[in-house]
Amino acid sequence: MKKNKISGNYPKVVILTGGIASGKSTVSAFFEEFNIEVIDMDKISYSLTTNDGKVLEKLREEFDAKFFKVDGSLNKEKVRNEIFLNKKLKLKLERILHPMIAKEAKLATLSAVGPYIVHVVPLWVEINKKRKSDIWKVVVVDCPENIQRIRAFKRSTKDAETFDRIKSHQVSRTARLAAADLIIDNDGSLESLREKSLKVHNYLLNNA
Repeated sequence: MKKNKISGNYPKVVILTGGIASGKSTVSAFFEEFNIEVIDMDKISYSLTTNDGKVLEKLREEFDAKFFKVDGSLNKEKVRNEIFLNKKLKLKLERILHPMIAKEAKLATLSAVGPYIVHVVPLWVEINKKRKSDIWKVVVVDCPENIQRIRAFKRSTKDAETFDRIKSHQVSRTARLAAADLIIDNDGSLESLREKSLKVHNYLLNNA
């Protein structure tokens, strides 16, 4: 395992982030194809709040029964819709969930191997006012808003109102790009996106 020059004991951490429907999941899949370990915060959140997830018991203590499915797992769609309207509820959820996500991500990072690893963090810019010392590079997947809308509507039942509500809780495109070390423009074909992702991967390999 190549040690992180910053932390000394695990591969360099690359943050992969981007706005709603920008193509983060597709790009992260490409990095996995390039044999890079990927730690996805949304997937960790899902595992923590589904079936026998580690935070379910605490969530049941803090949240009404209406926020849970018949199988006992967290109804994320219902929670998401509610927290857009209730800041107090949002903060309560984050207080419970974020430390556990961070803990699981750290454990996965410490066992990772390779020249670098990718952390997929959709709201990285929003929740990190200051860049932590263990972050090597920040890669932003970017595309114009009109393309985001088209992709969001294609992949789910989100309507324009829901899309706008989600987007209103994210930083501006300008602010996100300002936080980037590297940008992957996702405004073309899937093949083009893969080529751009590979170019970034090769850059990271050569500079790790």
